[in-house]
Amino acid sequence: VQISARLRRSWIHKALDPANLGSLGVSAGSVFGIAAVEAWMLAAQGHRTMRFICTYAQHQVMPSVIWMTKPAEHVAARLGLDPNRVLRQHNPLNPVDAHRLLRIAGLKTARSVLAGFVGIAQVLRLVELGRRAELEYEERVTACREPMLSGITGRIVRLAGQSSQLTELDARCHGSHLVSVLEDPGSCTDLVQLQSHGGLVPFGWHVPGKAYANPKSWGAVSTAQADLQLARFQLDQEWLFRIQDPNRSHGRVLLIEADKSAETCSEALSSPGSQKRDDLSVQEASQCFDMIEQLARAQQVLGPDDLVARVLLTDGENVIRTGGGGVCSERQRADQQNECDVFLDTRTPLVGAILSWAERAWAKRADPNVVGPQKQIVVDTSDSFWFANAKKVLEMHGWHVLDRPQPSRSGQHIPRLLYFSSSMDTVNEFRSLVSAGLVDPESCCALLDSYQGVRALEGLTERGLTIRQPLSYICPALLYQELLQQVRAAIMRGEEFESIQNRLDQEANRIRTLATHSNT
Repeated sequence: VQISARLRRSWIHKALDPANLGSLGVSAGSVFGIAAVEAWMLAAQGHRTMRFICTYAQHQVMPSVIWMTKPAEHVAARLGLDPNRVLRQHNPLNPVDAHRLLRIAGLKTARSVLAGFVGIAQVLRLVELGRRAELEYEERVTACREPMLSGITGRIVRLAGQSSQLTELDARCHGSHLVSVLEDPGSCTDLVQLQSHGGLVPFGWHVPGKAYANPKSWGAVSTAQADLQLARFQLDQEWLFRIQDPNRSHGRVLLIEADKSAETCSEALSSPGSQKRDDLSVQEASQCFDMIEQLARAQQVLGPDDLVARVLLTDGENVIRTGGGGVCSERQRADQQNECDVFLDTRTPLVGAILSWAERAWAKRADPNVVGPQKQIVVDTSDSFWFANAKKVLEMHGWHVLDRPQPSRSGQHIPRLLYFSSSMDTVNEFRSLVSAGLVDPESCCALLDSYQGVRALEGLTERGLTIRQPLSYICPALLYQELLQQVRAAIMRGEEFESIQNRLDQEANRIRTLATHSNT
């Protein structure tokens, strides 16, 4: 209903364009003028009043489109006049009257031809305007410049940068409850088509990189309260989540999440300080948090008991360098400058997931005597950069890392971590190794950059690949999705931000402590 109303308003706005109205007015005026001359010729001497002439001409404008004429007798009667006195009585056999009747017929033909062609043209024009309104609406939706629809309760605002596997995964799970803020909608067409239902439903907003603090990016003239209140990016009280805390009967929360996680596992495990893709900086996330809160308050979305929850998902060990050569981590900056309320580290949970699988696989190996007492793991990859990083991380936790061995069945029970240039390459490697009997499925884990790879891996069981239990895989997007769900649940339970952060830090410290003990 809302979409139809928007399309209808757009169509009416175009139809009432001055140029269209001017063209239509000239055409209708010409038909009216011809009909007025016709009325003047039909009226008898002494009865050619403006009232009769204008009424007759008015009644002929629409019928002329279909070559029809309303009888002059009916018009005269409608005005309370005697048609026998008002109208000229014509004798078709009289040459003068016959000449006048031919001229009247010519006028009828002229106005009918004019109105007919103009009428058809206007109908086609209105159809074209309707189609143009639909196309422009679709363009605004896919370009993320169309305001959100109302009626959807509980929405999460997600900063996704230029692209985000996590946001695309959450869009499949949460649908319209996720409002994506994108730097370049054209670079993530799958996400756009998915969330917009093919360009039909507004789902997000486009903010160019480095322009999060610019009010024009949000459709406002300035940061003045009056301008922010009228911004094209409109929030709604329906977006807020109610806090399930008996001590806060009216408290609600606006959830804003910034996804600065790495797009690949190779990047996620890279050494701190190494060059990384950085399409969304902590600075930009901070500016966006602040601007959205300003918009929410200017638009009176937040009440006195409501709060804003800012969640930042990034690698806490990422290095920020100063002009003088100094360095600090993104976590240090976030803590010192209160850039967010909850900081979700992406590196430590990924390392923890890899270690947890490796420990389980090592404990389940079929013959513990096949290999030595030291824990061993095969890192099977074609990426030398990632191999070096994975080896460094695993050795810190007491593992002896092996390169891919020569094809043999002797080492098939040693835990093997697969990671190749694309998720589909990794899935194919898993399939071929298991099919050839070179690895035990229980001892093999696929590290997948995209959740599409997860679907492809799970599809192997449907093709008859022999396995004894569910296939093992680690997908960062799924991992981070679960962490965010836990944080949201804690926030909506009314747990304090500090308590949530302490819990997350304790888990991260537990994984780091394992590395310290292993080195010792």
